Amino acid sequence: MLLKKRQAKVSQRGVYLQDRILQEIVFQPGSHYKYVIDQRSKKMIILSSDMETNNTVSHRRLKESVKPVIDIRDKAALAAFEGCDYLQVEIFGDQVVVQGYVTEKATTFQKVARTASKLFGQKCKIVDISDILSVKKRAEIVLSRKGLQKAAGLLGYEQIELDLFFSENSGISDSSKSYIQPALANLEMPLQVASLFSGAGIMDLGFLESGFDVVFALELDEEAVKTYRHNIGSHIFNGDITKFDKNTIRKAPMMIGGSPLPRFL
Repeated sequence: MLLKKRQAKVSQRGVYLQDRILQEIVFQPGSHYKYVIDQRSKKMIILSSDMETNNTVSHRRLKESVKPVIDIRDKAALAAFEGCDYLQVEIFGDQVVVQGYVTEKATTFQKVARTASKLFGQKCKIVDISDILSVKKRAEIVLSRKGLQKAAGLLGYEQIELDLFFSENSGISDSSKSYIQPALANLEMPLQVASLFSGAGIMDLGFLESGFDVVFALELDEEAVKTYRHNIGSHIFNGDITKFDKNTIRKAPMMIGGSPLPRFL
């Protein structure tokens, strides 16, 4: 059973763990321990040992108590955590697991959140986006830029990971929502799509089920528009693409089109 989890600094000397909770389990001062190092996964597992020839748990005396100390000064331990920014320590009843982590670079959405926080002031907190909008907290999408951004000349595949907003506080004022909602809507996320020659929505439905947001659709056939509106949504317009006011078409980073009638070819 996991008793405690915390972060620790990476030391140039080795692994130094000092925690009162060790006193309550098998790592009491004077007891012995051994450890196993997995350099590939940057992990160390510390286990209790009955052999007196193994390492000994030392202690640090405080005013009213004693803290057990596990001090591992081993080249193998240093090598295992080389290049790590911090360590995560997990203390269980019979073992301690130490794993190294590298801090990831800030994602685009984290940068947006920090900027928004500065613009809205200190009183307004950035909260979990799922508390504001009906979206999933995390999404991964794979886009073929050869197909979707051919005009930009970007080839190949790129995986995008979206980490969407982050705070332990859930409170947010209505006035803050009025600022955040348009700001999010104006983010040019490749999940937004405009659809032409939409028909009854068979193609658009596939995009919707794949996580895309179809924000505009246009179809000439009135009956097909009724079917689309009933099954998918009211964002579809009935009109002739050759006569339709282009300024009415909602801007989106992506535009898709079904197979048009022969007279449009």
